[in-house]
Amino acid sequence: MVKKTKNALVKVGEETPKIDKPVTPLPKLQIFCVCMVQMAEAMNVELLFPFLAFMIEDMGYTGEQLGYHAGILAASFCGAQFCTSVAWGMISDIYGRKFAMVAGTLGAGLGMLIFGFSKTFYLAILGRIVGGFLNGNLGVVKSFITEITDETNRSAAFYLFSLSWAVGSVCAPLVGGMLCKPAEKYPFLFSSAPGSIWVEFPYLFPCLITVALNVLASVMCMMWMVETVGEKKEDFGTLVVTKNELRRGSESLEEGIQMSYMDSPSRAESSIGSSVGVRNRAMSTDKHTTMTIGSRASKADRNAEYSRLPLENAAEEYVTDYDSTMVHRKLHDLHSNQTSSSSSAGGSP
Repeated sequence: MVKKTKNALVKVGEETPKIDKPVTPLPKLQIFCVCMVQMAEAMNVELLFPFLAFMIEDMGYTGEQLGYHAGILAASFCGAQFCTSVAWGMISDIYGRKFAMVAGTLGAGLGMLIFGFSKTFYLAILGRIVGGFLNGNLGVVKSFITEITDETNRSAAFYLFSLSWAVGSVCAPLVGGMLCKPAEKYPFLFSSAPGSIWVEFPYLFPCLITVALNVLASVMCMMWMVETVGEKKEDFGTLVVTKNELRRGSESLEEGIQMSYMDSPSRAESSIGSSVGVRNRAMSTDKHTTMTIGSRASKADRNAEYSRLPLENAAEEYVTDYDSTMVHRKLHDLHSNQTSSSSSAGGSP
């Protein structure tokens, strides 16, 4: 048995020919917000490395103690993130990716501010732990990117995501190394008088730069980022239909035509025509198709806007070929075959 697609004839049981689909444009504003969050994340992690040893030494630790305390302080941020990353993932599922990213970025900024004002080792550790506990952006950002892209542009989005981390990793040591102890390096810009804030807290200025970047990223997310998760995740969902499933559905449609016609030709024509009409309406999105389950229409529209989990082009073409005209033509062919068979049976002795 042969079935017709727009570009080829395909036998039943064979794979539908793969048709390259156009690349979906990236949602640039959303990707830019994500990249800002990721760059701020890199700054939070790597800013302290150029001056960490000097900071520990200023706190009164030397020799073997210096390396020990520097290691603990350097690891505390990511260690705290490790402890709360799963919890932040659950929070993002309940309250949304946008809320989790804004809260995480502001939390990291708060921790960096505490760290910049610290003059003791334990206060510095507190600042790093607070920043890590309140920040779970690494996993949340990746989930968000997956939800606003499809298979045609996801690799480009993750490339930009990784590039933004690289940019932050380059800027962090430059900012930390060049702007620490500004009263000593740039006395013409920063007061070096006793009691000056830049003298009392020599490592504050690069931390303030990082705090400002975190606040900027948070404001951008609040203003421009769309939400991809509802208040309750189970309120809506996405049904992904593969091209093989669509082909099996098309075969079932043809079998249904034959079985219904044998039972009652008139009823078959009306019932199958209505079912095809429903099916064509379900497949009537512009370029990509997302079938949503539930009552959250606004979020379903947003998923369709950002081409969330689209179907294969070949699958769409394969199914949409089964319009009402083809159904009626099939019914006509079956009727003709039945009439000719009856005539042959009546004419034989």
